[in-house]
Amino acid sequence: INDDVINNVKWHRSSDGSEISFHEIINVINSHKDHTLHVGTDSHNSRMFSKRFVFSTTICLYLPGKGGFYFFYKNTSKIKYKSLADRLTEEVNRSIATANKIRDIIQNREITIHADVNKDAKFKSGKYSPMLKSWVESLGYEYVQKPDSWASTGVADRHAK
Repeated sequence: INDDVINNVKWHRSSDGSEISFHEIINVINSHKDHTLHVGTDSHNSRMFSKRFVFSTTICLYLPGKGGFYFFYKNTSKIKYKSLADRLTEEVNRSIATANKIRDIIQNREITIHADVNKDAKFKSGKYSPMLKSWVESLGYEYVQKPDSWASTGVADRHAK
C-alpha cells in the first residue's frame, strides 16, 4: 500500500461516521499524547464478489481506564485472495503501511500493530503468527495477537462485515 492509498481513501470518525482526512487524524493524534496508539486491520468475504475481501483498517487512540475512539477506512480488494496466508499478510501489510505513514509524520510515538492471528498453532491462523510477529517487530512496532488484538478483531472486524 503506497502513500496515495492512505491519503486518498475515505477515513471516517468512529463517533458519527463522518469523513476525516489523514492530515486531520494526525492533528488529533498529536493533540492526544496521553493516549496509546493502535493500528489494526481485518477482512471478510465480500458479499458481492467471490473470493474478494472487504478490508477495514483502524487507527485507535486509547486512554487506559477512560476509553478511547478510532478512525477507520474500508475497501474491497481487487485481488482475489485464495489462501489464508496471503490474506493475513495483506491485513498486516495494511496496518504496517498505516503505522509507517503515521511514524513518517510523528516521530517518537509508540504504535502497536494488532493482528487478527491466533497465537495457538492449533488454529488455522496460528501457524503464521511467528512470521507476522517477526515482521512487525523488525520494523519497531509492538505486536499484539488474539485474544488481545482488539483493534483488529473487534474494531476493524465491525467495519469489514
